[in-house]
Amino acid sequence: VLLIGADTNAIEETARKKATFLYEQQVARIPNHKVVMAWGSRHFVMLDKPDAFHTVVDQFLAGAK
Repeated sequence: VLLIGADTNAIEETARKKATFLYEQQVARIPNHKVVMAWGSRHFVMLDKPDAFHTVVDQFLAGAK
């Protein structure tokens, strides 16, 4: 499972760690999960940061082969 988290408000390192932790909790029980944060993005990461989105998805799928 790939979870791409989004957060536009987490600027400081402490806030980023907290946001990442909250996303990690959502998939903690799923084996082989990966959480990648798209800082500065809102709900639709694929629209807000399309290049980053495609890069992360391509890398994840390449590793799943």
